[in-house]
Order: sequence, then C-alpha cells, then structure tokens
Amino acid sequence: MRKIVPGVAKGLNINFPEIDLDCLRSDEELFYLCWLSELCDAGYVDNVWYEYTTFELYGGYEKLYEERLKTKVNHKSERLIKPTVYTPDFKVEWTQKAEGIFYYDYVDGERLTRNGQPLYHLGEGLVSHVEIKPVHNQNNMTSYAQVKINWLFATQGVYVNMFKIPSMFGMNFYPGEYLVTDTKRLPRKVGLKVLGDYLK
Repeated sequence: MRKIVPGVAKGLNINFPEIDLDCLRSDEELFYLCWLSELCDAGYVDNVWYEYTTFELYGGYEKLYEERLKTKVNHKSERLIKPTVYTPDFKVEWTQKAEGIFYYDYVDGERLTRNGQPLYHLGEGLVSHVEIKPVHNQNNMTSYAQVKINWLFATQGVYVNMFKIPSMFGMNFYPGEYLVTDTKRLPRKVGLKVLGDYLK
C-alpha cells in the first residue's frame, strides 16, 4: 500500500469528522472513505467507523509451572503463544435506500453475488464490515488478512467483506478523488464511471 501523500487528505471534505484522516494507513483506505462519503451525500450511507473494534480470535496459551525455592514453591506461568486479534478497517451503516444497490441481505438459496456487484453481507442490522487491500498482494498481507477473516467467521459468525482498490470501483463507480492525480490534481483517466453513471 502506498503512503498517503502529505496534505492531500487535509484538503478533502469527508462526511465523517470523527475519523482522523491522518490515521488512515493507505491511499486505498482514503479512496474508499471518499467513496463512502459520496454515498453518504446521496443518502445511501448513514455512518462509518474506522478500526472500530478488535476481535479476539485466540486468547493465547500460557503454561503453568512451579519454581521451587529452598523454603517455598512459587506457582508461575509463561506465555508460549501470544493472543491473536483482528481489526477490520471499516464498519459501514447503510440506509434502507441502499438495499439492493450497494448491499444485499444474504438469503438462503440465492447466489451471493449479483451481476458482478460487490456483496455486503449484513451481520447485524444494516451494518457491513469491510477490509480494504490493494490489488497486489504486497508482502503477503492480503493472504494474512484473509486467514483472520476466515477465522473470525468460523468462530464468531462475523462476516468481513474484503475489497481490493481500485478493482472494486470498477464494479460500481469511482469516487471523484480517485479521478485526479495526488500532487498536480490533473485528470487521472477518462471514461471511468462516477456515482451518477452507476445509478442510471
């Protein structure tokens, strides 16, 4: 993941003031937040949280042992395996208006993806959990995150959507911030769908 260009994030008008843009870890996360912000303006997203909670996947393992002294025995422990935790990047709360357009409820017997659209599996109410990664599996981080996502679903039933940026935008629309270069603010590409195009 590329590091966010200094100063670019500060000039953005994002609808979620509680999210500190300086805490975002990559351009991909910034672009996704811009994508969500446009959906918020259009009435499809109600709220967004960044790294909102950490799930414990495994509590670790400690071995008990006895330390024998001349006059007493001390009962101690040593940690052999550290706890394993996982923190999704985003938690998105949708509005009812977004159903069937930007998220789908899972229904038994139905296909999970529809016409190539991204699936937002709802685990609680109108909420989706999202992990953002670049297209390229840099330093094997995408595979590492996928293992934890699978583990979380298997043990706690929480489904996390993994989206690769910018591939995900090609399934629906590109946020305006993605359409200009980081430094000179020149048009990046032509012919990319924006929100209005997708909704048509």
